[in-house]
Amino acid sequence: KELSLGAVFNNEMKLLKSLTKAMMQIYNKNPFHNWRHAFSVAQMSAVFMVRNPDLRKSVSCKMKLAFFIAALGHDLDHPGSDNNYENLSGSQLAEKYNRQSVLENHHVNQFLNLILDEDKNIFKYLEVSQQLEVNQILVDLVLATDMRYHNDHVEFLQNLESPNNAFKDPGRLKLLIMSLIHACDLSGQCVHLQLALAWEERIAAEMQAQAKKYEDLGVEVPQHLRNLDNPRSRAGAQLDFINKVVIPLWVEVARVFPNMKPLYDNLINVVCPHYEILRDHGIEAANFFDAKHANTSIFETF
Repeated sequence: KELSLGAVFNNEMKLLKSLTKAMMQIYNKNPFHNWRHAFSVAQMSAVFMVRNPDLRKSVSCKMKLAFFIAALGHDLDHPGSDNNYENLSGSQLAEKYNRQSVLENHHVNQFLNLILDEDKNIFKYLEVSQQLEVNQILVDLVLATDMRYHNDHVEFLQNLESPNNAFKDPGRLKLLIMSLIHACDLSGQCVHLQLALAWEERIAAEMQAQAKKYEDLGVEVPQHLRNLDNPRSRAGAQLDFINKVVIPLWVEVARVFPNMKPLYDNLINVVCPHYEILRDHGIEAANFFDAKHANTSIFETF
Protein backbone atom coordinates (compact mmCIF):
# COMPACT_ATOMS: atom_id res chain seq x y z
CA LYS A 1 0.00 0.00 0.00
CA GLU A 2 2.82 2.42 0.89
CA LEU A 3 4.37 1.79 -2.51
CA SER A 4 1.07 2.34 -4.38
CA LEU A 5 1.55 -0.87 -6.35
CA GLY A 6 -2.17 -1.61 -6.37
CA ALA A 7 -2.78 1.32 -8.70
CA VAL A 8 -1.23 -0.71 -11.54
CA PHE A 9 -3.83 -3.49 -11.28
CA ASN A 10 -6.81 -1.39 -10.11
CA ASN A 11 -6.35 -2.77 -6.58
CA GLU A 12 -7.75 -6.14 -7.69
CA MET A 13 -6.03 -8.11 -4.97
CA LYS A 14 -7.41 -11.36 -6.38
CA LEU A 15 -5.07 -10.87 -9.36
CA LEU A 16 -2.04 -10.61 -7.09
CA LYS A 17 -3.20 -13.53 -4.96
CA SER A 18 -3.85 -15.71 -8.00
CA LEU A 19 -0.45 -14.90 -9.49
CA THR A 20 1.55 -15.41 -6.30
CA LYS A 21 -0.26 -18.67 -5.53
CA ALA A 22 0.58 -19.98 -8.99
CA MET A 23 4.20 -18.88 -8.60
CA MET A 24 4.48 -20.60 -5.24
CA GLN A 25 3.25 -23.86 -6.78
CA ILE A 26 5.83 -23.71 -9.59
CA TYR A 27 8.79 -23.36 -7.22
CA ASN A 28 10.46 -26.69 -6.53
CA LYS A 29 11.25 -27.93 -3.03
CA ASN A 30 14.98 -27.29 -3.28
CA PRO A 31 16.84 -26.65 -0.04
CA PHE A 32 17.72 -23.09 -1.12
CA HIS A 33 16.24 -22.06 -4.47
CA ASN A 34 12.63 -22.31 -3.37
CA TRP A 35 9.62 -20.15 -2.56
CA ARG A 36 11.12 -18.95 0.73
CA HIS A 37 14.22 -17.64 -1.03
CA ALA A 38 12.02 -15.93 -3.62
CA PHE A 39 9.93 -14.33 -0.89
CA SER A 40 13.02 -13.11 0.97
CA VAL A 41 14.40 -11.51 -2.21
CA ALA A 42 11.05 -9.83 -2.86
CA GLN A 43 10.96 -8.63 0.74
CA MET A 44 14.39 -7.05 0.31
CA SER A 45 13.19 -5.32 -2.85
CA ALA A 46 10.41 -3.77 -0.76
CA VAL A 47 12.96 -2.77 1.91
CA PHE A 48 14.91 -0.86 -0.74
CA MET A 49 11.82 1.09 -1.72
CA VAL A 50 10.49 1.71 1.79
CA ARG A 51 13.81 2.82 3.30
CA ASN A 52 14.81 5.05 0.36
CA PRO A 53 12.12 7.69 -0.31
CA ASP A 54 13.98 9.32 -3.19
CA LEU A 55 14.25 5.97 -4.95
CA ARG A 56 10.59 5.27 -4.29
CA LYS A 57 9.53 8.63 -5.71
CA SER A 58 11.73 8.31 -8.79
CA VAL A 59 10.52 4.88 -9.89
CA SER A 60 7.12 4.58 -11.57
CA CYS A 61 4.47 2.37 -10.00
CA LYS A 62 4.67 -0.09 -12.88
CA MET A 63 8.47 -0.41 -12.50
CA LYS A 64 8.18 -0.81 -8.73
CA LEU A 65 5.66 -3.59 -9.26
CA ALA A 66 7.88 -5.18 -11.93
CA PHE A 67 10.84 -4.98 -9.49
CA PHE A 68 8.86 -6.71 -6.77
CA ILE A 69 7.31 -9.36 -9.03
CA ALA A 70 10.61 -10.08 -10.80
CA ALA A 71 12.21 -10.61 -7.39
CA LEU A 72 9.40 -12.98 -6.46
CA GLY A 73 9.69 -14.93 -9.71
CA HIS A 74 13.42 -14.72 -10.42
CA ASP A 75 14.02 -18.44 -9.67
CA LEU A 76 10.76 -20.01 -10.87
CA ASP A 77 11.05 -23.78 -11.44
CA HIS A 78 14.71 -23.77 -10.40
CA PRO A 79 16.09 -27.32 -10.83
CA GLY A 80 18.60 -27.04 -7.98
CA SER A 81 21.60 -26.95 -10.30
CA ASP A 82 23.55 -24.07 -11.85
CA ASN A 83 24.05 -22.93 -15.43
CA ASN A 84 27.42 -24.63 -15.62
CA TYR A 85 25.89 -28.01 -14.84
CA GLU A 86 23.00 -27.45 -17.26
CA ASN A 87 25.48 -26.68 -20.05
CA LEU A 88 27.86 -29.53 -19.25
CA SER A 89 25.02 -32.04 -19.09
CA GLY A 90 23.51 -30.78 -22.32
CA SER A 91 20.11 -30.50 -20.67
CA GLN A 92 16.94 -29.63 -22.54
CA LEU A 93 17.04 -26.18 -20.97
CA ALA A 94 20.61 -25.63 -22.15
CA GLU A 95 19.63 -26.59 -25.68
CA LYS A 96 16.48 -24.47 -25.59
CA TYR A 97 18.29 -21.31 -24.51
CA ASN A 98 21.50 -21.83 -26.50
CA ARG A 99 23.56 -22.20 -23.32
CA GLN A 100 23.15 -18.51 -22.50
CA SER A 101 21.76 -17.51 -19.06
CA VAL A 102 19.96 -20.85 -19.23
CA LEU A 103 18.21 -20.84 -15.87
CA GLU A 104 17.40 -17.14 -15.87
CA ASN A 105 15.79 -17.41 -19.30
CA HIS A 106 13.79 -20.37 -18.05
CA HIS A 107 12.64 -18.52 -14.92
CA VAL A 108 11.40 -15.50 -16.83
CA ASN A 109 9.77 -17.71 -19.47
CA GLN A 110 7.83 -19.44 -16.71
CA PHE A 111 6.63 -16.09 -15.41
CA LEU A 112 5.64 -14.68 -18.79
CA ASN A 113 3.63 -17.85 -19.44
CA LEU A 114 1.79 -17.32 -16.16
CA ILE A 115 0.62 -13.82 -17.00
CA LEU A 116 -0.81 -15.02 -20.32
CA ASP A 117 -3.66 -16.14 -18.10
CA GLU A 118 -5.90 -13.10 -17.63
CA ASP A 119 -6.73 -13.92 -14.01
CA LYS A 120 -3.01 -13.73 -13.19
CA ASN A 121 -1.98 -10.79 -15.38
CA ILE A 122 -1.53 -7.95 -12.93
CA PHE A 123 -0.41 -5.70 -15.78
CA LYS A 124 -3.54 -6.18 -17.90
CA TYR A 125 -4.94 -2.72 -17.13
CA LEU A 126 -1.94 -1.02 -18.70
CA GLU A 127 -1.96 0.07 -22.33
CA VAL A 128 -0.64 -2.60 -24.70
CA SER A 129 2.53 -0.59 -25.32
CA GLN A 130 3.09 -0.32 -21.57
CA GLN A 131 2.52 -4.05 -21.12
CA LEU A 132 5.20 -4.76 -23.71
CA GLU A 133 7.52 -2.34 -21.93
CA VAL A 134 6.89 -4.04 -18.56
CA ASN A 135 7.47 -7.47 -20.08
CA GLN A 136 10.89 -6.31 -21.29
CA ILE A 137 11.67 -4.86 -17.86
CA LEU A 138 10.78 -8.21 -16.27
CA VAL A 139 13.05 -10.04 -18.70
CA ASP A 140 15.93 -7.64 -18.07
CA LEU A 141 15.51 -7.81 -14.28
CA VAL A 142 15.47 -11.60 -14.09
CA LEU A 143 18.40 -11.94 -16.49
CA ALA A 144 20.26 -9.44 -14.29
CA THR A 145 20.34 -12.07 -11.53
CA ASP A 146 22.72 -14.22 -13.60
CA MET A 147 26.06 -14.19 -11.78
CA ARG A 148 27.82 -13.63 -15.12
CA TYR A 149 26.75 -9.98 -14.82
CA HIS A 150 27.96 -9.55 -11.23
CA ASN A 151 31.03 -7.49 -12.12
CA ASP A 152 28.93 -5.28 -14.40
CA HIS A 153 26.61 -4.46 -11.49
CA VAL A 154 29.51 -3.70 -9.16
CA GLU A 155 31.15 -1.46 -11.78
CA PHE A 156 27.89 0.38 -12.46
CA LEU A 157 27.44 1.18 -8.75
CA GLN A 158 31.11 2.15 -8.37
CA ASN A 159 30.67 4.71 -11.14
CA LEU A 160 27.50 6.11 -9.62
CA GLU A 161 28.42 9.06 -7.44
CA SER A 162 24.84 9.59 -6.36
CA PRO A 163 21.54 7.82 -7.12
CA ASN A 164 20.23 11.20 -8.25
CA ASN A 165 22.43 10.80 -11.32
CA ALA A 166 20.40 7.72 -12.26
CA PHE A 167 16.99 9.04 -11.20
CA LYS A 168 17.04 11.64 -13.98
CA ASP A 169 17.97 9.20 -16.76
CA PRO A 170 15.47 6.39 -17.59
CA GLY A 171 18.22 4.19 -19.05
CA ARG A 172 20.48 4.51 -16.02
CA LEU A 173 17.52 4.12 -13.67
CA LYS A 174 16.75 0.77 -15.27
CA LEU A 175 20.40 -0.28 -14.88
CA LEU A 176 20.23 0.76 -11.24
CA ILE A 177 17.14 -1.38 -10.61
CA MET A 178 18.88 -4.28 -12.36
CA SER A 179 21.84 -3.90 -10.00
CA LEU A 180 19.52 -3.69 -7.00
CA ILE A 181 17.66 -6.91 -7.79
CA HIS A 182 21.07 -8.61 -7.95
CA ALA A 183 21.86 -7.10 -4.54
CA CYS A 184 18.53 -8.40 -3.21
CA ASP A 185 19.38 -11.86 -4.53
CA LEU A 186 22.70 -11.71 -2.66
CA SER A 187 21.31 -10.25 0.57
CA GLY A 188 20.92 -13.52 2.45
CA GLN A 189 24.18 -13.00 4.39
CA CYS A 190 23.35 -9.39 5.28
CA VAL A 191 20.35 -10.23 7.45
CA HIS A 192 20.06 -11.26 11.10
CA LEU A 193 22.77 -13.77 12.02
CA GLN A 194 20.51 -16.74 12.74
CA LEU A 195 18.68 -16.22 9.47
CA ALA A 196 21.94 -15.79 7.55
CA LEU A 197 23.21 -19.07 9.00
CA ALA A 198 19.98 -20.83 8.08
CA TRP A 199 20.38 -19.67 4.48
CA GLU A 200 23.99 -20.84 4.46
CA GLU A 201 22.93 -24.30 5.64
CA ARG A 202 20.32 -24.45 2.89
CA ILE A 203 22.67 -23.44 0.08
CA ALA A 204 25.30 -25.88 1.38
CA ALA A 205 22.75 -28.72 1.28
CA GLU A 206 21.78 -27.80 -2.28
CA MET A 207 25.42 -27.56 -3.34
CA GLN A 208 26.16 -30.99 -1.88
CA ALA A 209 23.29 -32.44 -3.91
CA GLN A 210 24.65 -30.67 -6.98
CA ALA A 211 28.13 -32.13 -6.37
CA LYS A 212 26.52 -35.58 -6.58
CA LYS A 213 25.02 -34.61 -9.94
CA TYR A 214 28.49 -33.73 -11.25
CA GLU A 215 29.83 -37.05 -9.99
CA ASP A 216 27.00 -38.94 -11.69
CA LEU A 217 27.77 -37.04 -14.87
CA GLY A 218 31.35 -38.27 -14.70
CA VAL A 219 32.96 -34.82 -14.69
CA GLU A 220 35.17 -33.05 -12.17
CA VAL A 221 33.28 -31.52 -9.25
CA PRO A 222 33.92 -27.74 -9.12
CA GLN A 223 36.11 -26.62 -6.22
CA HIS A 224 33.36 -24.60 -4.51
CA LEU A 225 31.20 -27.75 -4.24
CA ARG A 226 33.83 -29.81 -2.41
CA ASN A 227 34.38 -30.51 1.33
CA LEU A 228 31.00 -29.12 2.31
CA ASP A 229 30.53 -31.76 5.00
CA ASN A 230 33.29 -30.14 7.09
CA PRO A 231 31.88 -27.13 9.02
CA ARG A 232 35.21 -25.34 9.36
CA SER A 233 36.13 -25.85 5.72
CA ARG A 234 32.64 -24.74 4.72
CA ALA A 235 32.96 -21.60 6.85
CA GLY A 236 36.18 -20.75 5.01
CA ALA A 237 34.48 -21.24 1.65
CA GLN A 238 31.57 -19.05 2.71
CA LEU A 239 33.96 -16.32 3.83
CA ASP A 240 35.70 -16.52 0.48
CA PHE A 241 32.40 -16.04 -1.33
CA ILE A 242 31.42 -13.14 0.90
CA ASN A 243 34.77 -11.39 0.51
CA LYS A 244 35.01 -11.84 -3.24
CA VAL A 245 31.36 -11.44 -4.24
CA VAL A 246 29.00 -10.07 -1.58
CA ILE A 247 31.15 -7.37 0.00
CA PRO A 248 32.28 -5.69 -3.26
CA LEU A 249 28.61 -5.37 -4.23
CA TRP A 250 27.13 -4.42 -0.89
CA VAL A 251 29.79 -1.88 0.03
CA GLU A 252 28.68 0.06 -3.05
CA VAL A 253 25.00 -0.43 -2.23
CA ALA A 254 25.65 0.98 1.26
CA ARG A 255 27.53 3.95 -0.19
CA VAL A 256 24.88 4.81 -2.77
CA PHE A 257 22.00 4.14 -0.39
CA PRO A 258 23.14 5.01 3.17
CA ASN A 259 19.81 3.84 4.60
CA MET A 260 20.83 0.30 3.62
CA LYS A 261 24.18 0.53 5.38
CA PRO A 262 22.99 -1.26 8.56
CA LEU A 263 22.69 -4.44 6.48
CA TYR A 264 26.25 -4.06 5.24
CA ASP A 265 27.49 -3.27 8.77
CA ASN A 266 25.76 -6.38 10.05
CA LEU A 267 27.50 -8.44 7.37
CA ILE A 268 30.92 -7.05 8.31
CA ASN A 269 30.55 -6.88 12.09
CA VAL A 270 28.43 -9.93 12.89
CA VAL A 271 28.10 -12.46 10.06
CA CYS A 272 31.72 -12.47 8.85
CA PRO A 273 33.16 -12.78 12.38
CA HIS A 274 30.95 -15.83 12.94
CA TYR A 275 32.49 -17.62 9.96
CA GLU A 276 35.99 -16.49 10.92
CA ILE A 277 35.58 -17.87 14.44
CA LEU A 278 34.05 -21.11 13.14
CA ARG A 279 36.86 -21.55 10.62
CA ASP A 280 39.67 -20.78 13.07
CA HIS A 281 38.33 -22.01 16.43
CA GLY A 282 35.46 -24.40 15.81
CA ILE A 283 31.76 -24.75 16.52
CA GLU A 284 31.85 -24.18 20.29
CA ALA A 285 33.58 -20.82 19.96
CA ALA A 286 31.22 -19.82 17.15
CA ASN A 287 28.18 -20.73 19.27
CA PHE A 288 29.49 -18.55 22.10
CA PHE A 289 29.82 -15.62 19.68
CA ASP A 290 26.37 -16.26 18.21
CA ALA A 291 24.70 -16.16 21.63
CA LYS A 292 25.81 -12.57 22.11
CA HIS A 293 24.04 -11.53 18.91
CA ALA A 294 20.89 -13.62 19.23
CA ASN A 295 18.50 -10.77 19.99
CA THR A 296 20.02 -7.85 18.10
CA SER A 297 18.01 -5.80 15.62
CA ILE A 298 19.95 -4.77 12.53
CA PHE A 299 18.42 -1.35 11.92
CA GLU A 300 18.47 -0.45 15.62
CA THR A 301 22.01 -1.70 16.31
CA PHE A 302 23.87 -0.18 13.37
